[in-house]
Amino acid sequence: MVSIDPPAPGHVLQEAPPPRDLGALARALADDLGESDPEVRQLLKKLVKRVGWSVCEQTRDDTSEIEASGGLWSVSEKKRRSKGGTFFALLKSRSVMARDFLFAVQDKKGAVAADPPFTWEQRGELVRETVLHRGQVMTAKLTLIGRPEKVVQRQDFVVTSLEYRGAPSLPKGLPLPKSTRTTYTVYIAAKQWRKVAALVQSPEDQLIVEGFCVPDPESGGIAVFAQSVTTKVLQRGKFAEGQEPVAAGCRRLEPGADRSDRSHVGGARCRGAGLTSPGSAASDGERADPRLAPAARGRRPDPGSARRRRRAPAAAAPRHP
Repeated sequence: MVSIDPPAPGHVLQEAPPPRDLGALARALADDLGESDPEVRQLLKKLVKRVGWSVCEQTRDDTSEIEASGGLWSVSEKKRRSKGGTFFALLKSRSVMARDFLFAVQDKKGAVAADPPFTWEQRGELVRETVLHRGQVMTAKLTLIGRPEKVVQRQDFVVTSLEYRGAPSLPKGLPLPKSTRTTYTVYIAAKQWRKVAALVQSPEDQLIVEGFCVPDPESGGIAVFAQSVTTKVLQRGKFAEGQEPVAAGCRRLEPGADRSDRSHVGGARCRGAGLTSPGSAASDGERADPRLAPAARGRRPDPGSARRRRRAPAAAAPRHP
């Protein structure tokens, strides 16, 4: 049984302190941190109610000391934090409850208030900002692939127009105009045009032009001055010519063919290129040096014989009296 002693004479009972107005404390904290944004002030009020005023008060006092000694720098943004930013950084490092709450608020805010996609019509401000600080282009080249219709010939060059009406495949996030319709007026030297004029007539072929481009106010599009002109058929032909040439009278060996068959061994040029010429019994190189014959028959030459020949002493020259 617990007994309660009566108060001593002259002792005055102290009343319990009145409950603190957390709203007023949060407003005072926001004023001290210099935060005037209504969303931030509301966030501070929730933090005071969630983690308690004592933690917020101690963090505020430490924030004032840090600010007096030079402030706290942000590693990601590479600049000094504001006083409110320093307070939030300290609070997240001290209270797990505050850190989880602030991360949840950031995730929710990022999901709801995501930046709208940038549109082509909004490019004006960006263009004006970048034009003030222009870089330098070392090389400018445009590639066109298509089929011309009307070709106007002059003495030294020809002119044709090509129009692009498609929709390019661009990386996600890049702004795209509603219409990509563009007219290209192409100027090709007569010497270059003569090489492709006949091939372009084929419906299975396409013209490939690489050249320098400038805006063309006359056509409302782009003028292209051809530097390189070819077609897809010519490109495929050059790729085929890139293979090793076949010597006259030889044929290329198929993959997995038997190279030891003497009836299909050709000259040195054919063997070096993996080719054969039927009907030849031995190569010119084998007749000049019989030591090449074992390798041509598919047998490995004996390295010991060459070693013994090198080690054999030379015959002494006869002495004349």
